[in-house]
Amino acid sequence: MDKFYDRVSDIFVNMDEKKSVGIPVIILILAIVVILSAYLLTGYPIKLGMDFVGGVQYTGNTELSELQIRELFSDYPLQDVRSSGDRYIILFEFVDKETSDGLKRLIQQNFTNVEEKTIAPAYSKSLQQTALKALAISFLGVALVIFLLFKKIIPSITVIAAIFSDIVITIAFMNILNIELTMGTLAAILMLIGYSADSNVLLNDRVFKRSGELNEKIKEACGIGLTMTTTTLGALVVMYIVATYLNYIVPIVPTIPLLTQISSVLIIGLLADIMNTWMFNAGVLKTYVGSFTRSRKFGRRFL
Repeated sequence: MDKFYDRVSDIFVNMDEKKSVGIPVIILILAIVVILSAYLLTGYPIKLGMDFVGGVQYTGNTELSELQIRELFSDYPLQDVRSSGDRYIILFEFVDKETSDGLKRLIQQNFTNVEEKTIAPAYSKSLQQTALKALAISFLGVALVIFLLFKKIIPSITVIAAIFSDIVITIAFMNILNIELTMGTLAAILMLIGYSADSNVLLNDRVFKRSGELNEKIKEACGIGLTMTTTTLGALVVMYIVATYLNYIVPIVPTIPLLTQISSVLIIGLLADIMNTWMFNAGVLKTYVGSFTRSRKFGRRFL
């Protein structure tokens, strides 16, 4: 396993700086295009779940298939239908009282053991504002800590850019894979900020606070970082498989859509972080530090 990490680290370390930085930048630009397209089509940069747009959720047992359920509620503002074990979760947009009464009668006629959950639009708007504040505070907090740690403008900006890219790429893939922004996936994005900060701080710490040859320091950091990230990825893949597919083998075990979404978001984000840390950030640092080495100022002063 150590040989595997050594080989992967060598690929990142020996990659040309222009290619190392250029590939992540191109992918970031494509991700921004995806997000802008989603915004132009829907008015939001990402598909919002019921937590953030409001609506009514019914959970119950039925002998109907998913297709039959969709046909049954074709006259209502149906958002989504998904199974959870032997139960179905059915989501509707928020409706007026008259429509709601008719919907409830139809639910009671075709479903048993029904559970209802309602989120008013006013509450969902408040959650949207809270989510934006949480993301902004988390991002700015990490940016401040990184600058205080290294006290160097360009390396600090590079770390922030890498974390920003991780989030943007993750949101773009959420749009592509039709993963909604819910309280669960928002928590996953906030966790991703922490994971991204860890790997990028590890790289910068090895480069600026350890002695030795630059490529060797980057390779050492890359080996440690990849070990940490792949271990986490392994656990997330297991979570995704259990939450999504175990029901097909053991029908008594329900699928858990929330865990499927959370693990999917984190897997995408960590894969993006591998690219942005060990290609983009490492490539910028090699160029930045190399320029000082050539001018014999390395070790004395950093912008």
